[in-house]
Amino acid sequence: MKSKSNFGNNAKRYVWHKGNTAHHPEHTIPTVKRGGSIMVWACFSTAGTGKMVKIDGKMDGAKYRTILEENLLESVKDLRLGRRFVFQQDNDPKHKAKSTMEWFTNKRIQVLEWPSQSPDLNPIENLWKDLKTTVHKRSPSNLTELELFAKEEWARISVSRCAKLIETYPKRLAAVIAEVQGARFEDKYQVFLDISEHFRPVFRYFCMEKFLDPAIWFEKRLAYTRSVATSSIVGYIVGLGDRHVQNILIDEETAELVHIDLGVAFEQGKILPTPETVPFRLTRDIVDGMGITGVEGVFRRCCEKTMSVMRRSQDALLTIVEVLLYDPLFDWTMNPLKALYLQQDEAELNATFQEDPECNRNSSNDTQSFNKVAERVLLRLQEKLKGVEEGTVLNAEGQVNLLIQKAMDPKNLSKLFPGWKAWV
Repeated sequence: MKSKSNFGNNAKRYVWHKGNTAHHPEHTIPTVKRGGSIMVWACFSTAGTGKMVKIDGKMDGAKYRTILEENLLESVKDLRLGRRFVFQQDNDPKHKAKSTMEWFTNKRIQVLEWPSQSPDLNPIENLWKDLKTTVHKRSPSNLTELELFAKEEWARISVSRCAKLIETYPKRLAAVIAEVQGARFEDKYQVFLDISEHFRPVFRYFCMEKFLDPAIWFEKRLAYTRSVATSSIVGYIVGLGDRHVQNILIDEETAELVHIDLGVAFEQGKILPTPETVPFRLTRDIVDGMGITGVEGVFRRCCEKTMSVMRRSQDALLTIVEVLLYDPLFDWTMNPLKALYLQQDEAELNATFQEDPECNRNSSNDTQSFNKVAERVLLRLQEKLKGVEEGTVLNAEGQVNLLIQKAMDPKNLSKLFPGWKAWV
């Protein structure tokens, strides 16, 4: 939902004409005298378009708050949005004025913070463009018609068009991040922080809405937190990567995490075109589901307990992992084709992907080279189980603390591949 735009029918067109006929009526567009444009405020959501109102005179903070009072709240009611919506507006000073923000606070309306000069992140700009085109085709002859046509065409915008603009918002965010992947780290970091402002963690609502009984809700949230802790530490020990949002599911009955697609293991994610920089997925939404304590309390204690159990069982673990590493039927190493598949846009991949037999010839064909890779993997696995991190030996508590810090560090998250969706 959002703010204002200008309309007018004094657009420039080009026509073919014979000599000395440039000013014939059929070659000209009638103009609306004395300006020919109006300023309007309007809003929309996934449920369709809301009210549109003409702005008379100069817009100031007081007039803007009056518009919000008379039209925003009524639109929210008509669209049946309830209280769970986020309002996006221009970053105009009058919109960000202290009195205006106090009005939002008093009305308990959450306002979206987003970077200025970012039309790609402002979905109503698409509707303004559609509206100007349809109104222009009707050629209003005066300001009264201009206002009438604008309101009529605004009301005709389909619900599906509005819903699609909102549903594709994450893709636009991903596109903005992808644009700066080749930029300096400072630029990527700043863009990541800006994008993160668009997404507030909401995963706590899963248990609240799914398990209405307080005792069951507490039990399921506890199960969720424990499953996150266990899978995070086990995944770190075996070097499990590619933990984007589509590879981590949740059981709706038990509220426990379910990991799928385990093909990127033994730290192979670190040699992808965009290397992975975090030990496991511990983004804001993952933490949000744990409740008010976040990573402290249950999560941290379960991580420490899991790490201690893994250390005590390292002989058995190393034996099992060694079998997997040297299994000739299991190709766990990374090759160029596999790396391309993991970090290429899905649509682009489907359009260009062709199996190349040469890409499947990786280092596994060279026994000596393969054994060296396997030895390095086993050595790093032993270091993890002994608590060796960055050349320092840590106890279980210290190792877990370091891993949590790395997993939640925005600087590490900003370096990840856009498809990983580190801001979710």
